[in-house]
Amino acid sequence: MSRDAASIPHEKEKLEKETDTQQDLSPFSAYTRLFSYTTLPEWILSALALAAALASGVALALVNLVFGGLITTLSDFVGGQSSPESFRSEVSKSA
Repeated sequence: MSRDAASIPHEKEKLEKETDTQQDLSPFSAYTRLFSYTTLPEWILSALALAAALASGVALALVNLVFGGLITTLSDFVGGQSSPESFRSEVSKSA
């Protein structure tokens, strides 16, 4: 055998301590621990990905606003609250 009997209980204690330490981590701190292994290029790519995600969210919100205005114009016309001329004028502004 390459290991003596005295080193096995010591390794078992060490393993139990590591397991206890890992179980004490909150889920968020365990997640942020992943970022401790990143390098500078990975941080730059993560920042670019975050900026792209934010821009995508803003663009989606603006599309909802434009589409909502177009639906309002359409429902006003169908409900008889606007004339065909005003309907065409409002639709041409939205398009």
